[in-house]
Amino acid sequence: MAYIGKVTLTSAWAKLEDLIKAQVDGQSAFAFDTSKKYGIEVDTPRGPYIFGAYLCNSASEPANADDGEHLEQENFGVYQPESGAYLWVKARGQQETVKISVSEQN
Repeated sequence: MAYIGKVTLTSAWAKLEDLIKAQVDGQSAFAFDTSKKYGIEVDTPRGPYIFGAYLCNSASEPANADDGEHLEQENFGVYQPESGAYLWVKARGQQETVKISVSEQN
């Protein structure tokens, strides 16, 4: 598994690919490869509340705040990009710092 980086989410939908380009040093030309799989893990501070992220694979920005799937803190998911679609992400929860860690799978 090759670590790509960790990005901070906001409460607005954003393409994960764009966040990686903007927030991870050395990844300004990053693009997901449709022939590879990627590990996605939500990283939030521990606390009494469960926070996480919404993830939605779509050609355009999701219309609703809760579209797609929900991945809670410290859970792991696998993403395989498909041509013509993007992985849109946003934080779930208002008061916590929500980050997503991305790694390329072997």
